[in-house]
Amino acid sequence: MRGQTKAELINKQLIAEYVIIEYDNMGGEQSRLADSLSLQELQKYSRHANPQLRLLSELILMNEHKIDFYDLLKYELAHDTIIEVANGCEISFESTSDVIYSEFDIKNDKYAQKLDSLILFSNGQISYFNYQNILEKPVNQKFIPRIEYLAFEKHNFAAFKFLLDKYAKRAHDYLLNEFYATRFETPYDKEHLAQFIIYLLNSKDEKLRKIGITAIKNKDWCCSPASMILEKLLNEIKEKEK
Repeated sequence: MRGQTKAELINKQLIAEYVIIEYDNMGGEQSRLADSLSLQELQKYSRHANPQLRLLSELILMNEHKIDFYDLLKYELAHDTIIEVANGCEISFESTSDVIYSEFDIKNDKYAQKLDSLILFSNGQISYFNYQNILEKPVNQKFIPRIEYLAFEKHNFAAFKFLLDKYAKRAHDYLLNEFYATRFETPYDKEHLAQFIIYLLNSKDEKLRKIGITAIKNKDWCCSPASMILEKLLNEIKEKEK
């Protein structure tokens, strides 16, 4: 059986339904593209309008350390696209910028801070878990106004949790008066919604707990990474109400 030509490999990505993330030269589409395309071609396709072809080209360049990661992340945040991604046995909807950020192994602390600030001040679709990882590190105090905006205007639970100790009253008022009217629509929004619900259900404040119960019953959190946990909590609530 003959190998695929360069044109066939590229055309396959242009019509692909999802991108397969590879590890350790698994011999799939990413590896075949890496073997077939020149550095100049990879650089060209890393700016392609098609997000699947662009993402694979970017990942290859990252793995081969042939691209500036700050410039790459900045570009992808500006051209963010949600696509289907196969990672191991799971297929999920992820944004291209979130995939890029998640796949890069950042060992230089100063460089990591530069990248983290890029994430915090972007409007890209970044996962709750990546936001959480950023905010668990020492944070420059000049970023606090932006974190407030993310928490109370963009409904980012990682930012909300970061501010809890110093902004307890503002956080409580947000949950009582603003949270329930908020629409969590994208897959990334639902990650934050799921974390808010878990927080509310664990609250000792009965008013907040009731808001959490109402929110979990609406099931707007379906398809979030915490779905299995929330389904179990919902079943426990229904059992208690019988």
